[in-house]
Amino acid sequence: MLLNSEEKVDLRILRTRKMLVQAFMDLLREKDLQAITVSDIAERAMVNRATFYAHFTDKYDLFAYMVQVRFETAVCEGLSSTTGEFNLENLRILILVVFAFMQELNGGCATPAHHQFRPMVETQVQMKLYEILGEWVEADGGDRLTAVPLVTVSMLSWTIFGMGIQWSQHTFAASAEQVIDQLLVTFTDGLFSK
Repeated sequence: MLLNSEEKVDLRILRTRKMLVQAFMDLLREKDLQAITVSDIAERAMVNRATFYAHFTDKYDLFAYMVQVRFETAVCEGLSSTTGEFNLENLRILILVVFAFMQELNGGCATPAHHQFRPMVETQVQMKLYEILGEWVEADGGDRLTAVPLVTVSMLSWTIFGMGIQWSQHTFAASAEQVIDQLLVTFTDGLFSK
């Protein structure tokens, strides 16, 4: 359906990536990202630097990968009981997942040093959201849904993402459900009423 681009990846590669991610997460609890080196990560993961570079270009690439995997996991868990079709209920669930993820991000960036990496995290979330919606629209026969499917996907992904950021930063005095209901009314008028 979506996600898990790593399904066909060799288990040794997945194991190595998992060790690198765990080492990186452990190091992030101890010091700021700026202070962490590739050598630190490789040493903690008990691999050599060449192995690290076989998987990631640098620590920022590893950081982006971690965010992407974390968001994909949240989406998979949120949508696990759905049919995977592009419909109003699945869209509601996806928006709830995005809002929860953005709230966690805003609650989890406690130190000023971590705030500088928020844009990198947000970029990964927005790109993955665009990809998921694109797959849904394509599977739904995008041309039937809208005259220009990519415009629809862009509009949906940026609107959901932007509202998720705004809501998670307490811009609105409304619950997630209230904001999502308003979004869905807007989307329903334009997409699902045909």
